[in-house]
Amino acid sequence: MSVQFNSISEPKRIYSLDILRGIAILLMLLANNEPFGSLPSWMYHAQTPPPTHQFNPQLPGLTWVDLVFPFFIFSMGAAIPLSLERRLNNGLSKSRAVLVSLKRWFFLVGFAVYAKHISPYYLADSYGEWKWVIAILLYLLMFSIWGRLPWAMHRKIRLLIKSAGIAAAAVFFAFADYGDKGFDIYRNDIILFVLSNLAFWGALCWILTRNNIVLRFGVLAFILAVRLVSQVDGSWISQAGSFIQVPFLKEMLHDKGGHWRWVYDYSWFLNWSFLKYLFIIIPATAVGDLFNEWARKSDSSLVREWSRWRYLIAAFLVPLLIITTLVGLQSRLVLGTFAVGLLLSAAIVFIARSSENPTEFLLNKLIRNAVFWYLLGLILEPYEGGIKKDPSTISYYFVTAGLAGFSAAGIIILVHYYGLLKYLKLFVYNGQNPMAAYLAAQNVFWPALALINLREPITGVYTEYPWLGFCITVILVAAIGIWVSLFSKKKIYLRT
Repeated sequence: MSVQFNSISEPKRIYSLDILRGIAILLMLLANNEPFGSLPSWMYHAQTPPPTHQFNPQLPGLTWVDLVFPFFIFSMGAAIPLSLERRLNNGLSKSRAVLVSLKRWFFLVGFAVYAKHISPYYLADSYGEWKWVIAILLYLLMFSIWGRLPWAMHRKIRLLIKSAGIAAAAVFFAFADYGDKGFDIYRNDIILFVLSNLAFWGALCWILTRNNIVLRFGVLAFILAVRLVSQVDGSWISQAGSFIQVPFLKEMLHDKGGHWRWVYDYSWFLNWSFLKYLFIIIPATAVGDLFNEWARKSDSSLVREWSRWRYLIAAFLVPLLIITTLVGLQSRLVLGTFAVGLLLSAAIVFIARSSENPTEFLLNKLIRNAVFWYLLGLILEPYEGGIKKDPSTISYYFVTAGLAGFSAAGIIILVHYYGLLKYLKLFVYNGQNPMAAYLAAQNVFWPALALINLREPITGVYTEYPWLGFCITVILVAAIGIWVSLFSKKKIYLRT
């Protein structure tokens, strides 16, 4: 008897990517707020081990913390085709699509600068306890500037709300005290700053190679060539990469005090070194193309062709592959990791063969794509002194891109075969509203705990009882997830 395929997603919303993004953002919060210096080394970035967390660029390895950022980047890259394809099909020209992406770039840059300036940890001590109140209020103010509100309002009303929010923020920043100096456009949140650059360059690459995947990977080859040559001392590539200033403008403006620095020094919105993460973005856009194709063909009336055991084994092998890779590379058992990874990859590819319906075809292509980047990264692992997040190595980009692809495949199985979407809604809601989650810890929950005199006792527990502190962090992250879910359920989003 044929079994009907359990289709939950809609062509306009790829919930599997929302879940992956939601997992990444919540794990990012977990990593950023866990006890410092007292947990095992695999609970931190591989290059900043406990107890001192002194950065060691020569220390190779890979932990779960090192997967969080590339997984988020991967989900962002896969979303690029999903957000732009429909607009292009509806008549948006390529030039207009580039302008839309350019606008998003500067919106994200503004958000990165705003996020840093509203952190209570950067506000001067002269504010006293009021800095916690200010942090919460400025978090809420974000929604007037970058928010997408659900209520029916005239376009002019929406513009008035946004303008009022910008004006309020501008007034605060004009008089805010940050101790050393006031508002500084070069002071930004580094994570958001990286994402702002990647959002534009990744979109530009996809727009120009939309119908030519070979050309897109050719761009990847050129980026690889630039990376290799930039490491050669005195090469013209290394010299060109440092050019983000226009010296003659500085001389023309006679800017000795630096007041007009933003006119001739473009490092406030541009950093060429961030283009290295296109090694993750570009493979992710290919996955986004697969999701677009699947969304066009997906039909809930299609029968499931694969047997139950194939789904079960695939759902088991994907997390096993990820855990094996982390343990093996962190333990520096590189050859063994490659051998086991090769066997597990082959087994997953074998299970995902002979697809008939659109979802199984998606899984087949997605897994093959993930295997390619994963094994390529493992082969390159010895290069540049072993896999490292910082300074990031080529193997790091490709291994993490492959693991993100495997994770997306595993999530598809959980959602579309086992029907677990309703149990994963927390991740869906946070994946749809990641920026609201990203700033909730520093601007809402820790300030709220400080106002009720619980912040100091909790940080004390972190020092004395690290694993209990970690459990508290898990509760904190879960609370943030629920908080953001309330916004998402009401369709109140931060759109950058």
